[in-house]
Amino acid sequence: MTDGADKRTAFGRAAAIAFTAAAIAAVVFVIIANPAENTLIECAINKKLHLHCPTCGATRAAYYFFTFRFGKAFYYHAFFTAVSPFAAFVAAGAAVNGIAGKKIVPLPEFRWVYPVVFLAGLLLFGILRNFTATIY
Repeated sequence: MTDGADKRTAFGRAAAIAFTAAAIAAVVFVIIANPAENTLIECAINKKLHLHCPTCGATRAAYYFFTFRFGKAFYYHAFFTAVSPFAAFVAAGAAVNGIAGKKIVPLPEFRWVYPVVFLAGLLLFGILRNFTATIY
């Protein structure tokens, strides 16, 4: 008979496997869809207000990042390109720890900080890119 800890561990492993599969599927989709040549989604903010939202260019940057053209990736979305290696490490570490059921990759316990810092940085980047010509 399994107790609550075993159920939580099994759920954590399943969630980590599902997250990893979804991340791999997203990377494959972006590479196949080729947003550099095909418009996947029109940005309403850019179309109506002629301003760049915080995520404008992120899909094209992801495409160039995953195809190892980092200069173009940085051109389309500097924040995404700069944060991607760190985000990949945190995501991979969390997936490894979740699948293993124990802490193999040392990650800080205050995981709530990552999305807060990421979203604050993305918002700041989105604001600054509209007031300077050096940040696309």
